[in-house]
Amino acid sequence: SGVVTGSTIHYVQMDATELDFSDGTFSAVVDKGLLDSVMAASDREALWADKPTKKARTAKDKKAGEASATQGAAVLREVARVLKPGGVYIAVSYESPLRRMPLLSSAPWKVP
Repeated sequence: SGVVTGSTIHYVQMDATELDFSDGTFSAVVDKGLLDSVMAASDREALWADKPTKKARTAKDKKAGEASATQGAAVLREVARVLKPGGVYIAVSYESPLRRMPLLSSAPWKVP
């Protein structure tokens, strides 16, 4: 992630579920693929549910899907926490809006 101070961007690495920023730090957060990466196992589980394959889902697959959905919700809670009131979260995703909207709509912001 990059933090802009003046005309400089500082790149920092941290856990997106536990950001080291104060509440209300940013006017905008841009996510290009983070939520997709975090939700990958959950997305795979959803695809299996939509189009059953010959490969059987294992308990490990199901557990990974549930864990990634939990992590996705945690990322969005942190995004909401670090946004200023009225701030904007912009997510660039390869996933269908039908898959992302339930999670995005559960966060404490208005989804257009």
